[in-house]
Amino acid sequence: METDVQNSKKRNKQPLIIIALVSILALGYLLGACFFQTHFGFRTFVNGVDCSLCDMNAVKERLKEQAVNYRLQIIGRDGVSDEISAAELPLQIHLDDAAISETMISQPILLWPKGLFQRTDLELGATASFDETTLGELISGLTFFEKANLKSPVDACLSEYQESTNSFEIIPEEQGTQPNYQKTLQAISLAIGEMDSQLDLESAACYVAPKVLASDQTMINLAAKANKIVSSKVVYDWNGEEITVDVSTFRDWFEIRGFGIYFNDDLISEYLAECAYAHDTYGKSAVFTTVNGSTRELKRSGFGWKCDREAELLQLKKDLQTGEEIHRTPIYAYEAPATGEQDYGTSYVEVDLGLQHVYVLIEGEIVYETDCVSGNMSNGSATPPGIFDITYKEKDATLRGETYTSHVHFWMPFNGDIGMHDATWRSEFGGDIYLTSGSHGCVNLPYSAAKTIYDYVSKDFPVICYY
Repeated sequence: METDVQNSKKRNKQPLIIIALVSILALGYLLGACFFQTHFGFRTFVNGVDCSLCDMNAVKERLKEQAVNYRLQIIGRDGVSDEISAAELPLQIHLDDAAISETMISQPILLWPKGLFQRTDLELGATASFDETTLGELISGLTFFEKANLKSPVDACLSEYQESTNSFEIIPEEQGTQPNYQKTLQAISLAIGEMDSQLDLESAACYVAPKVLASDQTMINLAAKANKIVSSKVVYDWNGEEITVDVSTFRDWFEIRGFGIYFNDDLISEYLAECAYAHDTYGKSAVFTTVNGSTRELKRSGFGWKCDREAELLQLKKDLQTGEEIHRTPIYAYEAPATGEQDYGTSYVEVDLGLQHVYVLIEGEIVYETDCVSGNMSNGSATPPGIFDITYKEKDATLRGETYTSHVHFWMPFNGDIGMHDATWRSEFGGDIYLTSGSHGCVNLPYSAAKTIYDYVSKDFPVICYY
């Protein structure tokens, strides 16, 4: 019976114990909730600093302690790095009380026990102030600004001409390791002000950059233009001779400056002058074989092949920028009927001044001949020897000199005011009339002969005179 009474008392105490325990826990929970309204929870880290169970003032003190040990690690190119510490500045930290308080209040205080098992990381906007002059001096002394570590950037450019590939190549830019002082100062000032622990100068665009990149369209265009030039070729047919102008000939004729390609007109003109000297015939002497088989050395006068060097200079520069192989003759100021040394061809008027006889040859065959009277030898009006061509021809012309005016039916000038024409005032031709009673320099012909020759010849038809 006594045992039953004891058991009954024990059963009556158990609810009271449970109520007491629950009450204690509830009171502890409520006290914790009140506490954490002004304190950070368990295992709470602010800006990486353990601020567990700290109120506002304690948090500020701990963060200021952190600032004393603050260091900014600065990373540069080529593995070069350096750092600036708070002690070197010195550094002053500024914390926003309102922000700390707001962060505390925003904690889920009813869930404060959760902090016993889970870490919470918070970030507060702390800012730093420092002396700008001191910072500037520190930056000037950083490893990045030491002479041994400074490499200036190098712009992209074209290589020298590569004979093996017949091309120019783009040499890429070099970034170098030269920081821009002002940009570096600004980036470091910002990083310290934000209390960052690390700054990458590359990411912060602190380095002096090359002005010209290999990827720039202007550089790509320049390389394309230069390579088009060295791929060009001009093959001349210069008075019957083949002359090839390729990069082996003209490599020194142009240079690349900046983003431009410039031809040296003097060098090109010199080359054209050499070709003209070797292959032009205008004004040069030629060995002529007469219808009788004898030879004469005669000077070409207003006759022969002559390159128009000014026009050819301009055209050649254009051709050398096409990237193509072009076959053509040079631009001529004067042309002859045939190429080579015998540029007068096989069709011409031959005037034998010694025998006072005229021949018309067509494709090497004599198709007509006649006697003539040439310039008066006794008074200095002799007809000049040489190789000429018909300037033009005209019917019913009036010839005028200082002492004469003559009407002719067929006028064929070939050397200035000297030409062939009919002389109806003469009754005889040939022989030695020219020695004392010759013309003023022209080749006088019988009317019928002048008419026949007039029909054979045309502008630029060669006329060859000799004694």
